[in-house]
Amino acid sequence: GMKARALFLEANLMMKTQDEMVVAFAKLDSSLKLEPNKAYVYYSKARIYERFNVHFKQAEENYLKAIELAPKWISPIIDLGNMYFNAEKYDLGTEYFNKAMAIQPGPHMYTQLGHTYHYMTNKENHEDLALIYYNKALEIDSTHIDAMLGIAVVYLNQDLVEKSVEYYLKAMAQDSTYFQTYYYFGDLFYAAQMYDKAISAYKKAIRYKPDYIKAHWMLANIYDWKMDDEKVLAVDEYNECLKLDYYYTKAYTAIGNIYIGTGQYYDAINFLKYPLTYDPDYDPVNLARAYINRAPQGISNLDYDSAKLWLDTSDHYFPNQYYTQYLYGYLANKLEQPEKSIEYCKASILLNDNYYYSWLTLGNNYFHLKNDLDSAIYCYKTGLMKFPENTDCYQSLWEIFNNDKKDYTNAIFIADSAIVHTADKQHFYYLKTISLNENKMYNEALIAIDSAISLNPEQSVYYYYKAIVLSSLNQPEKTIEMLKISMKKGLVYNREDFYGGTFKTLEEDKKFVKFTTKYLKKNNNDPAK
Repeated sequence: GMKARALFLEANLMMKTQDEMVVAFAKLDSSLKLEPNKAYVYYSKARIYERFNVHFKQAEENYLKAIELAPKWISPIIDLGNMYFNAEKYDLGTEYFNKAMAIQPGPHMYTQLGHTYHYMTNKENHEDLALIYYNKALEIDSTHIDAMLGIAVVYLNQDLVEKSVEYYLKAMAQDSTYFQTYYYFGDLFYAAQMYDKAISAYKKAIRYKPDYIKAHWMLANIYDWKMDDEKVLAVDEYNECLKLDYYYTKAYTAIGNIYIGTGQYYDAINFLKYPLTYDPDYDPVNLARAYINRAPQGISNLDYDSAKLWLDTSDHYFPNQYYTQYLYGYLANKLEQPEKSIEYCKASILLNDNYYYSWLTLGNNYFHLKNDLDSAIYCYKTGLMKFPENTDCYQSLWEIFNNDKKDYTNAIFIADSAIVHTADKQHFYYLKTISLNENKMYNEALIAIDSAISLNPEQSVYYYYKAIVLSSLNQPEKTIEMLKISMKKGLVYNREDFYGGTFKTLEEDKKFVKFTTKYLKKNNNDPAK
């Protein structure tokens, strides 16, 4: 008996790191061999399995064994309820919180029941039920902070912001060092799109509870999705999550996806492969995306074989996912197999017609590989209905109308829409300039290119195109001035074209070639000087 208890105590001192927990398992199993049917040993095993994050069934079995052996012991009942709650199994969470309530009623259990009803969105009046339980907790203990915060979150969900803030402030007045209050304040600011204040609140939560993984996760999400050029900070926070939980699958996925976006495919693949070693529920679909993006367009490559392998794996274990079908289509498009790509993109759209990348890739097949411009236009326009900020759809539509159909009125309209809806305004002012100039609307073109230059004064090609517009307006001195500026800004081919007199990049712009040739006959010196 003494040896069994000693092993149990040693194991419970070894739950701080993943390596320690592996040793703790062995000690607990040894304890059970010496002294079987001890509820507290099964309870400890359940807690370790839960910490490992991916062993839900094993944790559940050990919690249930502990409850079977000690049915009046409240701790495993509450912890099993919490595990169900965290796994979004709210009906089961409610069942076990009610069992705990029958043994030991109190504000904590009422609050836990409030939480389960709050998130039980498939149940009518679930938020009203949550408020009833939170208020019951406060009737027993008017200082119970978690109940106050629960009420604050419900009111926030109902857009009753003033009431929500009232309860946040009550919680803050109760204890200004309670980490959870700052975390929920962060959620309040996040919902209001006040991301700087949300960051400050989440950081305060971490100050009072440094190992609070949810606050690190939310910080990472803001840096990743809501702020420009903060991917490095996002990766830092995702890594903090991994330091706190080595098996935090979604952090590996998030880092891998960031590295795909920055073109660091080797690092992306390493991060996206890691959960394969421990998580049986891991979907490797993003691993396939990393391999697809790393391979060159239209060239047979081992990366394509790897991508196909992981897509097949994803499709086998997680069938009928629109994103997997989309990636099949994207892969076929990169391999210049339009019929296959169209088939997969259509399958993706049938599963989710709101995913604009499926429409974009479908449009690219019709535009670049099949030369079916009307079908491409339909796909790009539908993609923009789903996501009006998509620059690729605008770019392709502009190319079709400006270059293929010579429909400059529609090309100008597309550029104007992109200017309103996207962040890349300077680029679309530049494209608008080209269409206006082609449409002989030279004064309007001059206004558009000046707008592009004001947004990005270092882009040499903008000065180059301003020179073309000025030549159309028969303003030779200003034209030459713009050409010189474009060369000084670094556009070397201007210097070669202009000074060498080849004009290979301007073969279609006869007027500009004629103008510059005439200038060269009069001036034999280097115009860049």
